[in-house]
Amino acid sequence: MITLYGFGPGFGLPEISPYVTKTEVQFKMAGIAYRKVPAAPKKETVDPANLRREFADSSLPMMQRLVRFMPSLSKLRDRIERAGMDMTLERYLLICAMIFAVSAIILMIGFGRVPLTALFAGIIFGFGIPHMVTGYKAAKQLKKFLTQFPDALDLIVRETEGFFAEVLRSDL
Repeated sequence: MITLYGFGPGFGLPEISPYVTKTEVQFKMAGIAYRKVPAAPKKETVDPANLRREFADSSLPMMQRLVRFMPSLSKLRDRIERAGMDMTLERYLLICAMIFAVSAIILMIGFGRVPLTALFAGIIFGFGIPHMVTGYKAAKQLKKFLTQFPDALDLIVRETEGFFAEVLRSDL
């Protein structure tokens, strides 16, 4: 038996979701046995990274300011995953640290820059370049997804129509 999840009645209608109503009518027309169950409300999940920002230790105001500027690690993981990179967060941060160290040393020794200037340039290179690379790769993945999305939708629609046509044919 098929379970159909719906939101329930509202606004004078037996079901407020047009998609659930459509599916319910199709099931009735096809004579398919189903049961309708109200959808369970979504549970709110707590992101520990956001708690870190919201409830930072106010006894150390300087640390609280630094914590607010730190990126959320869960968002950074999502960014790496969206870019399609097969890499752990630890490896990504290690690469950032290596680029930072190498660029700061090259600027200090090779170009004779002031250590503070080399440090800031190292931060820009160490965290800016990986950030731009992941952004570029994520945009490339999104573009690839958007070009294939209409074909996927077309396939889903054709398969669904074929399923319902087969069900109606078998009942006649």
